[in-house]
Amino acid sequence: MNKQSNWIILVIILFGTAALAYNTWYKKQLQQDTVTTNTDTGEQSLVSGPEKGQRRPDFTLKDMIGVPRELSEWDGQTIVLNFWATWCRPCLQEIPMFVDVQRTMATNGVKFIGVAVDDRATVETFLERTGIEINYPLLIGDDDAIPVAVDYGNDTGILPYTVIIDKHGRLSYHHFGAIDRDELETVLNRLIKAKN
Repeated sequence: MNKQSNWIILVIILFGTAALAYNTWYKKQLQQDTVTTNTDTGEQSLVSGPEKGQRRPDFTLKDMIGVPRELSEWDGQTIVLNFWATWCRPCLQEIPMFVDVQRTMATNGVKFIGVAVDDRATVETFLERTGIEINYPLLIGDDDAIPVAVDYGNDTGILPYTVIIDKHGRLSYHHFGAIDRDELETVLNRLIKAKN
């Protein structure tokens, strides 16, 4: 073996080690988030950033045709705010489930809103390529979506990230990573039935 081959092998080993170390660190970060348990329902949720029950921050981002939209447009509805990106595989796996849940729960005042951490051209290309027909508003955040996600408790940049806001505009639940349909529907049904 010549010196160049040895250097290539060394670089590969270093990159592999760095990737493994990052993956281990990332998993520990997820595990270190505080988990709270609702004593009434037994439901657990990761907590960081804004407190549960706090009034949701408002923001304005453009939609798919470039029109600025404020989150306050959907006040009075139970909002599922999902931060996602076209390069995020778990995000893309959630979308068909979100489309189906939006279809079945819209009559109960549930409104999904997607916030893409991408530019409009990338999202348009993704939708054309996949043929996915999304039945809820998509807001294009690009880099502007990052501070919005931070305002909603995601200061680590984990995607997907889902926040559920009750019909009174209060933060009720948030989830790092892909959310399970049963868990999502349980939270939504609880909020729909809540009197206050």
